[in-house]
Amino acid sequence: MEIIPVYGKTGIIEMPFATVGIYRLSQNTAVLVDSGDYPRPELLELLAREGLAVRAVFCTHLHPDHISNNPALAERYGAEIFAHEAERGSAKAMFDMLETTRQYPQWIDVRPVYPITWLNSEQEEVAVDGAVFRILQTPGHSFGHIAVVTPDGVCCLGDSMMSVPRVRQAKLPYMEDADQAIESMERIRETQYPFYITAHAGATPLEALQLMVDENVRVELELYDRFLRMMDHPRSEEEAIRDFLVETGTWREDGQVSWFVRHSAETRLVSLIRSGELQWRDGTVCATRQIKRN
Repeated sequence: MEIIPVYGKTGIIEMPFATVGIYRLSQNTAVLVDSGDYPRPELLELLAREGLAVRAVFCTHLHPDHISNNPALAERYGAEIFAHEAERGSAKAMFDMLETTRQYPQWIDVRPVYPITWLNSEQEEVAVDGAVFRILQTPGHSFGHIAVVTPDGVCCLGDSMMSVPRVRQAKLPYMEDADQAIESMERIRETQYPFYITAHAGATPLEALQLMVDENVRVELELYDRFLRMMDHPRSEEEAIRDFLVETGTWREDGQVSWFVRHSAETRLVSLIRSGELQWRDGTVCATRQIKRN
């Protein structure tokens, strides 16, 4: 594990399943954006080798694969943990689910029970030791998702978007609200930062931003289209979700689909009902217009 320079004082720390943003405040202090996928002692070892103490962690959201090292960083360095207040409820629900289902035992002990400095939607900047970090509201993947821009102008996107290679491979990206996510992507499209750090695949330069936004939006719109084309006859809610998972190749024949995958299908069903493309009728879900299936 190492710190890979990106731009100015901003770098990244690559983990097997996550990318952590790091900004050097000084020779011996730093700020992190997210803290990683699993509790990793090697992160603390890296910081010790570099002689760095962590002053703060900005959480793009409170999903377990982004906050797993927060407890250790708060305990060792007294790091201040920032997150958007809209994450409170969804984080509690997610960690309650983890405890109930026991599907992901590695994440049960990283519940955010440490002190958190809550941000609201009106806050556009946060200063840490005089260094100003810009906060962008990017809900969709989660309700309180934020992107964080370092003082160098490097935009840490979290899961508001995926890199082009990853999104092209994705079968069903996790979303709390895909409509909000698309709106957030379009807002990011209008920015002009030199680099964009995605949470699971390194840094993307400004010249590749438009393609990244295009591909992420395309995937979401195609998923909506596939859901609608599948609805050629009324289905129960459970049938609609199952058939959509089959359609996307995420259904398991033993029915043991992860909560994250099932929830991703459920939220898209809710969005299509909200938009009027689907509706409830006599206890079933049906399309509001005839759609030809390819």
